[in-house]
Amino acid sequence: MADLNVNILSRFTKLPDRNQATVLFVGVKGVGKHRLARSMLGIHADFSVQIRVATSLPLPEDAENKRPRIDFVVLFIDLTNTLSLETIRSSVKHLDIDYFLGHCCFVVTQAKNEALHAFSIQEVTSLADSYDSPLICADMEKEEDRKFLSRKLLHLLEVSCGFSADVTTLLLDTTRKSFVFEDELNDTME
Repeated sequence: MADLNVNILSRFTKLPDRNQATVLFVGVKGVGKHRLARSMLGIHADFSVQIRVATSLPLPEDAENKRPRIDFVVLFIDLTNTLSLETIRSSVKHLDIDYFLGHCCFVVTQAKNEALHAFSIQEVTSLADSYDSPLICADMEKEEDRKFLSRKLLHLLEVSCGFSADVTTLLLDTTRKSFVFEDELNDTME
């Protein structure tokens, strides 16, 4: 009988490395993954950061067992590229459910260029909500914006790997839900 989970990326296939975290950037070509990776690696962190890049999931088989444990996944969606959304929709099916418990986020690019949007941001919001994962809108053109996003992603990575003494993924998830709940209450009261 064939193993049905062969193509599922899981955090539990390997043990974590001490003081090291590996991030996987997933998204179509041209979304800015490599520029963001360079920016992120240029920021000092109290732990070692590795960044891996893929255009889609599933990842190729790791027959020699050389791939490090993937601690956090960043899924990039370009609002001006329909293929970008479809790629991420099919890729999330290859992530273990554990990633959606504070070890994954969606990054949306080109949000400011509404005239160029190939689909609505509500589709992306709905996708992120269905996987209960944070959604970050980012501009990748300016270095200062990439650095801001890099710091935000490093903080999420630090929390998800347990390197933060004050914050846990459960706390982040709880506060995110409480803000959503307050917004929903305000919408229903109007």
